[in-house]
Amino acid sequence: MSYGKILNILSDISLSSNRFDGEIPTSISNLKGLQILSLANNSLHGHIPSCLGNLTDLESLDLFDNYLSDKIPQELG
Repeated sequence: MSYGKILNILSDISLSSNRFDGEIPTSISNLKGLQILSLANNSLHGHIPSCLGNLTDLESLDLFDNYLSDKIPQELG
């Protein structure tokens, strides 16, 4: 299976409690089939990328217990 096909069928990513530091990478928005994304309980900071709004199948986004600033982007509302 090619890398591109994996990006389209990956539906659930749980990366909670991994001590990740830094900003949420905008490349996550390339995971077009993503339905569940959990990045809770890390040390992420910065803004919530508005490009996450491109994840049209996204049903659940868990960003609890990080250091993210600003409001939820309108694209996710």
